Amino acid sequence: MQGRPTCVMLDERGTWWARREVKPGRPFPPAFVVRATDPATGAVVGWEPVEQSPWVRWFLEALDRAPADPAPGIYELRGPRTATNPDRLARHTLVATGLTEASG
Repeated sequence: MQGRPTCVMLDERGTWWARREVKPGRPFPPAFVVRATDPATGAVVGWEPVEQSPWVRWFLEALDRAPADPAPGIYELRGPRTATNPDRLARHTLVATGLTEASG
């Protein structure tokens, strides 16, 4: 999994989701919520429950270190096993993007 960035979202009900791209012809994962289709590639982008994401291990590490009551919104998962680690973090962390599902 190293080298690929990921976003996660906390919705208004307190459920965490992981961003996922599904290539054309591939089945959607269970409980996948479609958000957009890239007209050039046919890839579908959406959200899947974070617990079924391949990133769940790193997400749980980051969540364990997050504030006790994070605000709903979109977060970037950063750390040593992701491409989005500009601060060269030794452990995974969640960084609020300031975006929400409606704005992002």
